[in-house]
Amino acid sequence: MKIDKRKNYILVLDVETAGDVEKNPLCYDIGFVVADKQGNIYEQFSYAIEEIFDDSALMRSAYYYNKLPLYHQKISQGIMKVKPLRYVRKVILNLIEKYNIKDVAAYNAYFDFVKALNNTWQELTNYRYFFPYDVSKNLNINCIWHMACQTIFSQKTFPSWAIENGFYSKAGNLRTNAEVAYNWLMKTNDFVEEHTGLEDVLIEVQIMAWCFKQKKKMSRKINRVCWRIPSQVHKEKIFEINMKELATLS
Repeated sequence: MKIDKRKNYILVLDVETAGDVEKNPLCYDIGFVVADKQGNIYEQFSYAIEEIFDDSALMRSAYYYNKLPLYHQKISQGIMKVKPLRYVRKVILNLIEKYNIKDVAAYNAYFDFVKALNNTWQELTNYRYFFPYDVSKNLNINCIWHMACQTIFSQKTFPSWAIENGFYSKAGNLRTNAEVAYNWLMKTNDFVEEHTGLEDVLIEVQIMAWCFKQKKKMSRKINRVCWRIPSQVHKEKIFEINMKELATLS
């Protein structure tokens, strides 16, 4: 494939982890693609990380431990490969060089890039950062979640739709995960993420493309409390909806 040097290619990545998700997340599944802002995908990869995935005791701590049969099926079918983290890292670094990638993205970029990848790399190699300095200094980390909170979840009709379909927390906040974003885009209410790296990346690329398509000025940087943006944008509408619900109960 001939690479168009005028195009801005983006590496989009998703991980699944075992271990303590807050203190010690360890990646056992890394899926990633090379995409562009329009959502076109040029290459895609799916890896189970050998050092973590082959540790049966550690894998029992995985939140999605019940999906192990699905992983074994993907591996037997050649959809997913089992490789050491050093190998996967080399594949990622080669892609960044090959496509002259300046932007890497994930739905929750803080967790995937800053926390999980760095933590796993440090655990397995004693080196702190997954991306070497000479690469990371030229990379921008894009958070698709933050982008979606400024676009998708800030749409005028979103709060009514979210509450109608149960995408609303007990704490009174609109849910803003990738599953909700994709349901909104597809005009459905029953889509459920597979919660495997590559499959989740494929929907996150579509979410990212929709955000770019709006041609709206937005920050792509990590914002760990970006879920507050739509709640603030829609605070009057949410209050109005809540008052109507209370009136029906009285």
